[in-house]
Amino acid sequence: MGEHVSIGRAILIGALWVTLPSALLLLAGFAAVYIWTNLTAVDPTVDIVRDVVHGIITVAGYAAAFALGWLWWSFTVTKWRIWAIERTGDWPGLERAAIRAGIIWNDRRWFGRLFARTEIASAADRRKLAELKGGAAT
Repeated sequence: MGEHVSIGRAILIGALWVTLPSALLLLAGFAAVYIWTNLTAVDPTVDIVRDVVHGIITVAGYAAAFALGWLWWSFTVTKWRIWAIERTGDWPGLERAAIRAGIIWNDRRWFGRLFARTEIASAADRRKLAELKGGAAT
């Protein structure tokens, strides 16, 4: 275990480590696709096939940007959660604050359970997290 940190500090670090890079990947990807789309605009009256391909590439670019942002969150949120629980020792308080801050999903709601399942964690991380949550004060 590392040094003790407050829940507020753990939330700040989670926002900087998990949420901010995820949002930046999403927004940078969207911006890149938007710029590319405007630089390569086609005239549909000239070549309809080229216009359809352009549209497909544009949609795929936006989907890829979304996927990159989501993948960052999916890989880093479990690592942050382990780090934060080890240092705060207060899983229930940390969970409430992290949900309010938008770092994790509220798994008590169907929408939150659905998206919480997209977290990507190794078996060792899942075991560590279960151990930490089980040992946290309720």
